[in-house]
Amino acid sequence: MPTTAHRADKLGERHTGGVSDWEGGGGQGVRWGRFVTGLVAIVLVAAGLYATRQQGRLPIDTDDEPVVEASEQAHVLVTGPLPEVDGWSCPETHPIRAYAEGAYYPAAYPRGTGGVPRPDECYDTAERAEEAGYRLAAPPAGAVLVDGLYLEPTRSPSKGHCQELANAVGYTVACPGLLPAPSDGPRCGRLLCIFPGPDRLEAPRPPRNAGIVIQHRSFTVPPESPWLGVPRDVVVTAVRLATEGTDDTVRVAGPSEFVSCFPEGEIVAQGPRVFRTCVDARPWAPGVGGYPLERHTAAVWRRGRVVYAAGVEGAGRHVDALLTALIDGIEYVDPS
Repeated sequence: MPTTAHRADKLGERHTGGVSDWEGGGGQGVRWGRFVTGLVAIVLVAAGLYATRQQGRLPIDTDDEPVVEASEQAHVLVTGPLPEVDGWSCPETHPIRAYAEGAYYPAAYPRGTGGVPRPDECYDTAERAEEAGYRLAAPPAGAVLVDGLYLEPTRSPSKGHCQELANAVGYTVACPGLLPAPSDGPRCGRLLCIFPGPDRLEAPRPPRNAGIVIQHRSFTVPPESPWLGVPRDVVVTAVRLATEGTDDTVRVAGPSEFVSCFPEGEIVAQGPRVFRTCVDARPWAPGVGGYPLERHTAAVWRRGRVVYAAGVEGAGRHVDALLTALIDGIEYVDPS
């Protein structure tokens, strides 16, 4: 039977031998080599799988559950409002304002002159708001909704502006009672909206045969079809009538380009319900001249001793509807 000292010697030999083999390189070389070889193999396999998945989109069995990559983020359907100096707004990515009362307001909804109350929620589309149970808010008093675009009672030119305009030119002015929102058009008067024509641009006062161009471009269009990318320009013009011809043709005693759809052509006043698409021409520039109706859908008509025209830039059913609403809102202001 081994003594205690003998067992200790054997244990010491085994212990000492194990350490010396590892530290001496015998066990280390074998084990470390296997570790490195395995690690390299894993890296190569992973790289191969990644390349295959990127190029061939390797299918992964997920028991019919959709796989969402780490780079994909969930689309935010609703978010909160942002404070402004005079009220609240919704982010550009979620422009639909919704309130607990149950109504939602599109981005193009007229805001009037006051601040916007704090919305309860902001949605990215009207469809999302409707899915959440909200309904489209009714247009403000006096406003008209045309294919998603709002026309509201005109703030400028006001009736007073049009009265000053009529007094300056000496004939009845077609004053737009509705304009696309926000309805802050030109503040017409003796110094604005009156143009004598390119041959008398420097006249010290409006001549008897001056023409009128009321142009509105700073309004909001819905950020979706059919308005997406549509130019923003509406015009109402007027020139004194000179003589009448046959087949609704007329001659005017002022700048004919203000009521002409075709450069150097006849002026045909067929009525406020007959629309035509005007061709390309020299663009209108206040103080320089040009054709205000170029590339517009327009109507030309005669009332009394004045020839009028109205136009909306672009073409299509939605443009026709906007032009109809614009003409229906016109109020005629006589000189006093």
